[in-house]
Amino acid sequence: MRILRSVCLSFLALPMLAACADEAPAIFVRYNGLPDDNCVPDPGGNSYKTSGTLDLLIGTSYILYPVLQNTLVPSESVSFARPAGGGGLNGAKSEMNTITLTRAEVTLDLPSTLSGVAKNRTIPLSGSALPGEEFALDLTVIPSNVGSNLQLNPAFASGDAVEIGVQVKFFGVTVSDNEVESNVFNFPISLCRGCGVVYPPEANTAESGVPNCSNLDAVSDSSSFAGNRCNLGQDLDTDCRLVCSDPSIFSGRPEDFDRACNGAN
Repeated sequence: MRILRSVCLSFLALPMLAACADEAPAIFVRYNGLPDDNCVPDPGGNSYKTSGTLDLLIGTSYILYPVLQNTLVPSESVSFARPAGGGGLNGAKSEMNTITLTRAEVTLDLPSTLSGVAKNRTIPLSGSALPGEEFALDLTVIPSNVGSNLQLNPAFASGDAVEIGVQVKFFGVTVSDNEVESNVFNFPISLCRGCGVVYPPEANTAESGVPNCSNLDAVSDSSSFAGNRCNLGQDLDTDCRLVCSDPSIFSGRPEDFDRACNGAN
């Protein structure tokens, strides 16, 4: 039985007592947050992102950190003819509106230039939230196998970015065994190949006219351009010295490694 099309309370014993609320999702996706310093989803954080970037030259996956809320009211607060000392709705003692997540359905809205990529995925989930509770989770909306496929797509040959849309919807079930779902959350991501690599001034070479990282000293992870500590290639710029220390990051495209790290045209 689905409960999110509308919330209506009516009782045969009390035909005159009925209340209906406007249609609303039982799970509401508020925004895409940012993880804490330990890369853990943070429902209490004050920062959020309205769009993302994935540099396929460096990374092949994209992680969302959505903040969700159980919008149902506590079952004990919706009580008719509560017995003296009773526990709640019809005397129930358990919080029947606790929601347990079951899955997320992810759809990638891709332009026609990005063919041959899986567009729909179902991701099994777990975890519970009490009525009114906010919670956060990490959700890989572009997995590495899809990113690896995109990495080789000729649509990026020109170096231009390609915009895609990500749509996510969450599903769950209450303690009272009612199926619930969320609103559809839309999140745009800009895909590129090489747009997130930055070069220090000393990487410039007069001979080739293009940056060359091959002879530079290594850079520590504490550098201001060390990249995204939680997922390299996602959203933040990355120092060329960090990625050029590991040729395997450009697996399948040695020409990309030469272009980004060895000053090749």
